[in-house]
Amino acid sequence: MKYVTLGKTGLKASIVSFGGIPIQRADAANTKAVVDKLEEYGINYIDTARGYTVSEEYLGAALEGRRDKFILATKSMSRDKESMAKDIETSLSNLRTGHIELYQLHNLPEKDIEKVFGPDGAYEALAEAKAAGDEETFAAKMAESNEIRNQAYAKLHHDMQHFVNEASVEQLTQIKEAIAASAARAQQAGIDAIEVHGDRLVGSLCSAILNQRTDEYGGSFENRVRYALEVVAAIKEAAPQLMVEYKLPVIMENPDGTPRGKGGLQPDEACEFAKLLEGAGIDMIQVAQANHTGNMGDTIPPMGAMPYNWTLPVAERVKALVSVPVATVGRVVSVEAGEKILEDGAADIIAYGRSLMCDPDIALKAATGEPIRECLNCNKGCVDAIQNRKYISCVLNAENGDEATIAIKPGEGD
Repeated sequence: MKYVTLGKTGLKASIVSFGGIPIQRADAANTKAVVDKLEEYGINYIDTARGYTVSEEYLGAALEGRRDKFILATKSMSRDKESMAKDIETSLSNLRTGHIELYQLHNLPEKDIEKVFGPDGAYEALAEAKAAGDEETFAAKMAESNEIRNQAYAKLHHDMQHFVNEASVEQLTQIKEAIAASAARAQQAGIDAIEVHGDRLVGSLCSAILNQRTDEYGGSFENRVRYALEVVAAIKEAAPQLMVEYKLPVIMENPDGTPRGKGGLQPDEACEFAKLLEGAGIDMIQVAQANHTGNMGDTIPPMGAMPYNWTLPVAERVKALVSVPVATVGRVVSVEAGEKILEDGAADIIAYGRSLMCDPDIALKAATGEPIRECLNCNKGCVDAIQNRKYISCVLNAENGDEATIAIKPGEGD
């Protein structure tokens, strides 16, 4: 189901909605069955009216326990303030809710406009109800938001495996909306591109190893990648001018044949997901090692633990399936090795991590032919420091982490 923003409300309404007139010819059980189907199909906009006899009452009963999944609209034929105020109270009672997203003036003819919008007209009752509801709803939503945030951060103190399985849909939705809002601020600030870090939350939800959910975000491949695609869609809608790269985490294989990493997809699923990402509008894909085994060495292995550029075979498979640029990353230590990958057409871009800590001027030096400090992959100053919550550095680059106070200068003398 596709969704659009409803006017200036900020509400995300399904492009297919449900009108409550036929409910008059149904009973409570059939109404519940109808609402079950609406929920199943993702139709979240329901329109009814005070004039549709039992429609409000049956819908109210059917919506109990899932009111927050729907946008409710109703309407009244009342033209004066007192009558409209009574109808609003009746609608709230019938629909068994504390708020109604959209309350309309039903069948308003031109001759009644002056009365409705004049002194003691129906519009006054609607405006007063909205003002009172805004304050009450704002306070309630803020309290709910704070509680969701506190619960989410509390869970994040534990391993990601527990968080992805225990987080509520509301918590995941709030995180998704926060990501989209961050993207919008980045676009407003003039940023050109952002990366979706597909390894953390979204990667763990994609993982058949970590994700043990039984709702719409767990189980099948389609369900496990659902949240990641929703995040991408939210970013694209909030910041349509941004170039969006997706870090695609892949569960690779250790030299002894055991799986390496947990918070990602197996190679075959990763290739299928890459095609879905392109369809979702991603501008670039970086094929990387999956993590979340409790050891950063899985993602950033020390020397000798994994072959040079061990993720390249999957990157090459992905490149053959999509038309967007594909980057490879992981132990591409020398410029010559990177050039060979590009010449072979195995990837479009070489991504550097530790190497840039060792020598941040790689690109400049490659252009001028100056010697480049090559990363040892020792992990001593960088990865080990991060895992131990220490100050980051590099054993080959004395400036790293201290650029403001330390500078490497040419030696004096011969």
